[in-house]
Amino acid sequence: MTTTKCIAIIVLLLLCVHTSCKKEVPSEPQVEAITIAGVTYAQYDSVWFTVVDGKQGDRIDLAELIVKPKPSVDMSSFDYRSGGVPKLIVLRIVTGEYYVLDTSQLPDPFDVARKLWNTNKFDSLQFNVYVQVQAT
Repeated sequence: MTTTKCIAIIVLLLLCVHTSCKKEVPSEPQVEAITIAGVTYAQYDSVWFTVVDGKQGDRIDLAELIVKPKPSVDMSSFDYRSGGVPKLIVLRIVTGEYYVLDTSQLPDPFDVARKLWNTNKFDSLQFNVYVQVQAT
C-alpha cells in the first residue's frame, strides 16, 4: 500500500465517528450538548465525547481541531482575526487538505471552533478523536 493511501486511511479513521462502542447518553448530562459543524459533543465524567444518535461516541482531544478549508481558502494566509479568533498554529497537514490546528492554549476551544465555522471558510471542522478499536 502506498504512503498516500495509508495516510488517507488514517485521516478517514480520525474523521469518522465510530458507533461500535457507544453507551447511552445519561438523562442528566453534566453540561448541555454543544453542536458545531454538524458534530455534537457532550461531557461525561468531566471528559468530552462526540454524541452519535443520542449515544456517547469517541473521546475527543480539545487540543486539536481538524479543519478542511474550502478550495478557495489559502491557510498559509488565513486571517484568523477576521473570524474573531487568535492565530492558531498548524500542527500538521494531512493528505494536503486537512489541517490540524493547535487549540491547547485556548480557554474555550468550542468558542473558537464555532467562530471559525461561522466564517464559512471551511468544508469540515471537528475536534480530533481517540478512536476506540476492539480486538477480535
